[in-house]
Amino acid sequence: MAGILGAGPDDSSVRIFLDTAFSTFYDVPKDAVLDRSRVDAAVSPFGVTSTVLHVKQGTQITVQHTSSRTIDHEFLAGDFTAPGSFRALTAFQRPGVATGSERYPTTVTVFDCRTCDAC
Repeated sequence: MAGILGAGPDDSSVRIFLDTAFSTFYDVPKDAVLDRSRVDAAVSPFGVTSTVLHVKQGTQITVQHTSSRTIDHEFLAGDFTAPGSFRALTAFQRPGVATGSERYPTTVTVFDCRTCDAC
């Protein structure tokens, strides 16, 4: 297989990208790689320095695709967190008090305040 060689998700594998957008790739176990050779950019089908990997026959490899998209006019779903916390707002509700009357943590840590000249 030929592609642009990169670090794998862990120390036991390498990642080989199949396009210059780095959106399609294989994660190949290092112990399955038999040989590796460099392909100079001048002759590489990718237009950049790339790699040819020779892999053991029968090695299971899954092609993976990533993509990005712009999110417009969508709403968030799920629990929101209370200010200064990673706990859901419902965690701060007092028993027997109606929703909307939640209490929030009384301590707040401010790092590098830039809202006034008093700090």
